[in-house]
Amino acid sequence: MSEACVEVCPPRVPSYAGNCLAADPNFAPCQVRKIFADQQLGKVTVQAAAIAGTMVAIEIALPGFVASAEACFRAVRAALGATPLGVEIVRLAAVRQTLEPDGSWVWARESWNSEQAEPAQTKDGRCPCVIVCAGCIPPDGGWRVRLEVPATSTALGDVVNVTIEYKAEAKAPCCTIEPRCGSPIVPALPYGSMPTLTIVYA
Repeated sequence: MSEACVEVCPPRVPSYAGNCLAADPNFAPCQVRKIFADQQLGKVTVQAAAIAGTMVAIEIALPGFVASAEACFRAVRAALGATPLGVEIVRLAAVRQTLEPDGSWVWARESWNSEQAEPAQTKDGRCPCVIVCAGCIPPDGGWRVRLEVPATSTALGDVVNVTIEYKAEAKAPCCTIEPRCGSPIVPALPYGSMPTLTIVYA
């Protein structure tokens, strides 16, 4: 943790607050740079079993990076079994520590940054452009992706597969802790955790 970070964080928040973590303390700065150089263009594949119902969205919880980072969506592929699913809108958001009125802090998802996903569905689901980004992602918080799809009926035993491609860049720690204003409380997913996929039904 940098001295600047300690100065910025509110005193009632523990000095080890996840927003203020510049990088995983187990890594030297040169290791952090190497990891970002090796993983700047990332790809994550997750799957989950569906239940009988009408699926309207897919939400993926992704872990934080080795250091504070910005992640930008580049492409997505989603399928129900072997059948490709169209993705209409993709939403990204960082998970940050926020302040409650009593001065305690909780992990909460920031407001979604959203964009139509159509450009990423061209050229076999790949697009060289950056479409939408999630702001400052702390290593201990992680980030969320929500893919909105045309309402699709699923049956018991169906499997949903999603592959997300993104670009990540290290950035300065995001030390400020803002009041939570309607943001949903969500679990943090720190660096090194496994991503999870949740299916949203109408």
